[in-house]
Amino acid sequence: DGVDELNGDVACSAYGRLWVSGVNGDYQTIYYSSLLREDKWYDPSLETGFNDGGVINVQEYWPVENDYIVNIHAHNGFLFVFGRRSILIYANANKGDPADDATGFGLQDAISNVGLVERDAICNTGTDVLFVDDTGLRALGRVIQEKSNPVAVASANVRTDFIRAVGE
Repeated sequence: DGVDELNGDVACSAYGRLWVSGVNGDYQTIYYSSLLREDKWYDPSLETGFNDGGVINVQEYWPVENDYIVNIHAHNGFLFVFGRRSILIYANANKGDPADDATGFGLQDAISNVGLVERDAICNTGTDVLFVDDTGLRALGRVIQEKSNPVAVASANVRTDFIRAVGE
């Protein structure tokens, strides 16, 4: 029987779906709702055409052993799964059914040794995503624009403004 309600503590509303993790303490699995139906989740008893919610298990894709989901974030058509010590980047999250290989949705990249210190240590500025890892304030802009690593470190001005804002 399908899931009627999910009670996770990591969630993102993006691309017409809810993306949820932390259900029953499981930080290796992402549940996503049906398109434009945040109350309809994957039901294995339904036929495929009537069932566009689903489940993504990320455990085997972490580049750093024993990592876990800290936050899920959407930006520029990508779905970023922030682990404590790494980041998974899913491309074409804004297109179609994530379970359909023809849409192009899938894991594009994995960044190791850069992660999110806690769930709420992240901010979308509209043009970039700033987040805090163990080394300080980071920006995903370079990864999004150039599709290359490493993750850029925020400029001194951005870092100063961010630290000032957090302290208020």
